[in-house]
Amino acid sequence: MTKDIMEDLLDGCIKMTEDLQDLQANGIYINELIRSTEGRMDDIGTTLNGLEQNLQQLDQKFLVVESWMRTTFKREIIGYIN
Repeated sequence: MTKDIMEDLLDGCIKMTEDLQDLQANGIYINELIRSTEGRMDDIGTTLNGLEQNLQQLDQKFLVVESWMRTTFKREIIGYIN
């Protein structure tokens, strides 16, 4: 092999090594993004569970208020009739 061919081969190897390092860095960055996204998804899931519990509590309170209103309304009707 001539000196020029060896230099071209060396330059190609260096370029391939640089490209591989870029791919590795990009892969690490993508993995970090995936981990971050998974963490956010877990946070959203926790928030949704909390919201669901809040809705259930509100529903129970609404039922209590509704029952109280019905009772009060019935008493008023009975009082009006008597």
